[in-house]
Amino acid sequence: PSQGNCVTCHVIGVDKHTNTRMEKQGNFGPALTGIGSKYSRAQITQWVTDARKINPQTMMPPYGSLEGIEKPNDMKTILSAEQIQSVVDALLTLKSP
Repeated sequence: PSQGNCVTCHVIGVDKHTNTRMEKQGNFGPALTGIGSKYSRAQITQWVTDARKINPQTMMPPYGSLEGIEKPNDMKTILSAEQIQSVVDALLTLKSP
């Protein structure tokens, strides 16, 4: 999922041969490995669109909302609705083994 640059904060996958985290993945947010088995499309969409609605203390940026954002440089969201759906589609493929 490169649209939202998820790997900046999250581990997306583990190398199946060495059972180690693939290179250049963050560890600030929770691992996304298996997320497609844990959450529904609607839940993942909400997390990506505006995780503050689920956890007001989250550090995750609201990729699909300007709510509560003062003086945005540009009056558009970080990701479009179509881009969010592409990210969600990719995350849904991350199934538990």
